[in-house]
Amino acid sequence: MYYIVILLLISLEKVSDPDIQYYYINDFANPIIASGNIENACWNPTAINGVESLSFAGSAVYTNGNFITILGEDYKYKTSEFLPELLGVAFPLKEKFSLGLLFSVPYKDSYNSPWLPVMPEDSVSSSLKLRFYAFNPIISYKIKENLSVGLNFAILAKKYDVYSYYNTPDDPIYAERHGLYFGIEPNLGIQYKLNEVFRIDAAIKKGFVQGKENWTNKEYSIDEEYSIKEILPLIASLGTQINITPQLTINNAAEFFHWKGESFYVDGEKEEASHHGENVFRINMGGEYKIKSKYALRLGISDFFSSFSNIIGRDQIFLMGGIGVDFGKLKVNFAVSNNSLISNGYEETNNFHLSIAYQ
Repeated sequence: MYYIVILLLISLEKVSDPDIQYYYINDFANPIIASGNIENACWNPTAINGVESLSFAGSAVYTNGNFITILGEDYKYKTSEFLPELLGVAFPLKEKFSLGLLFSVPYKDSYNSPWLPVMPEDSVSSSLKLRFYAFNPIISYKIKENLSVGLNFAILAKKYDVYSYYNTPDDPIYAERHGLYFGIEPNLGIQYKLNEVFRIDAAIKKGFVQGKENWTNKEYSIDEEYSIKEILPLIASLGTQINITPQLTINNAAEFFHWKGESFYVDGEKEEASHHGENVFRINMGGEYKIKSKYALRLGISDFFSSFSNIIGRDQIFLMGGIGVDFGKLKVNFAVSNNSLISNGYEETNNFHLSIAYQ
């Protein structure tokens, strides 16, 4: 019992921690799977250049899988809410400008752990709910016919709730942690078309969120509030699109997450986040094959690893597949991804992605 009490008290120390590397675990705005221009806009704001009239898009993701507890047992987890991944509009403005207004959820995570036995008649449980919401005003400008730049003035809101329970007939403990933060994350993008066959996309973004966290534990009379500021990691990406034939397109992208560049401040004092480690790289490779101009089959792979010098020691690999159907201006896409091939300590995850676009 004393061991669990100590754990709960440590969790309420004056230390804050994002806990989850949210930017690359559930980043579904992937250039391989996403097929509509508006869907790609949160990855690279120049993507809305392709709209010729008022266009709409929306997508949603459902996630489930397994995680392993400290007791070595497998437990199911799934998202506790069904949220849209993206909703938005885009439209051309004059000849060279395009505008977009998008709401997106760049990351969502939640779990409710079952009651785990610790000692006879004692058990512990916890739950987490983390949401990043982004409002994305986007402007894109076509410098030349083959060269465009774009800027996403992303406004962020982060909501974080953690509950911890220790159940014993003699001394039950109930602890909570809540946080609400706001910030910005500008995203600059560029797109260059060498010719009708080859295209290059590049983007870079970095931002921050700040707000308040409340820590409470009624049994130990803890009720404290802290001012939190989190400097988010810089994220840079470089991608190519190769139109081998009118039916076959190959997409490749490399993304860099400068995780060491993230910093965390509690009441103005810099704190070390426990998950800090190597910077992370992600390599995306995939292709799309069109059938009779109406159907599209997509396959891809997304590979995460922590340094170029240790490519064999990969952290996790997602295999992705999908299908798209074109009903004229209406486009419907469905995709699935899974990392059970290589997860290396991460949750084994299944993602189901549905999107609809009208453009």
